[in-house]
Amino acid sequence: MTENQIKKEKKWLYFAIGLIVGFLISAVAFVVFAMIQSQSKSFTKTIEHIYSRENTKDTVVKYVNVARKESETSQTNQLAESQDSVVVDEMPADYDEVDFSYAEEAGATEDVVVVDKIIAQKKLQVKFKNAEFKDIAATDAALTELEVQQWNTPIKNRITYRFTGNMLQVKGLDVDKMEVIYYDQHYYLSHHGNYYLLENNNTYEKLGSPVVLAAQK
Repeated sequence: MTENQIKKEKKWLYFAIGLIVGFLISAVAFVVFAMIQSQSKSFTKTIEHIYSRENTKDTVVKYVNVARKESETSQTNQLAESQDSVVVDEMPADYDEVDFSYAEEAGATEDVVVVDKIIAQKKLQVKFKNAEFKDIAATDAALTELEVQQWNTPIKNRITYRFTGNMLQVKGLDVDKMEVIYYDQHYYLSHHGNYYLLENNNTYEKLGSPVVLAAQK
């Protein structure tokens, strides 16, 4: 083999080695670039996911705050409306009387509806009297105790009552100055030394005039 041939073979060998090395370098660079791109996309998605979650939380918080403000505004409006309306206290379901009175302020020209309410309540033991009006033991057919309620009323000098079962409701009287007696098979209300006949009723009625019991004559 001549020297020229040897040189040509070496050149081709170097050229082939250069091609192989270049190919390997290109392949390695491509793989590295692809890995960098993949990691960059994954990192970008992670950042976007975190940011979107934070924004979602902020949005939810904002919506909740708006709902709370609207609820507070609604409650404030309802409170203002309730302060301008008549306040109704609890009372028996069968309560059927509403008193009317004129406002006492100067210049008032309209009627004011006043809803009564309980201002005192106590239990009263019924006192039993015989024909001589002396204390005796309770009889089996009569009530021995009454639940007495004192209701307020804006109308002066008006005394009314309702007597149903063992419940006695009065207006215009002081329960602390009342007594209930059972005499001659009837119940009587005693107030300031006067006696008033009590009859069962379902609606408020005016308390009648004082009566003189037979034992007092």
